[in-house]
Amino acid sequence: SGEKVAVKVQYSDLRERYETDIATAWMLDELHDDLTLELDFLHEARNAERSRESVRHLDYVYVPKVHWNLTKKRIVTYEFVEGITIDHVDELKKQNLSLKDVSSDFVL
Repeated sequence: SGEKVAVKVQYSDLRERYETDIATAWMLDELHDDLTLELDFLHEARNAERSRESVRHLDYVYVPKVHWNLTKKRIVTYEFVEGITIDHVDELKKQNLSLKDVSSDFVL
């Protein structure tokens, strides 16, 4: 007819992408909540205390004590514990620690 028109065509995979986007949005909401908690060091300190209690029976795991009088929402203070970091292989060997045991204990 020669009439000028506008045509809107839906992408063939739009429904599939929509479902994926909705799932992603839900995950982002959850991530937001989790990150908000991670930024609250009081929450972290409470989790550390719960972890400390739950692994108390394991002689190869030590969770440092929280110094509550020095801990706030943006500052957390733990007791200092001397140790060897997992990437210092020579130091671990000097302590006669089995690298196999250390690596399997490290991944709980």
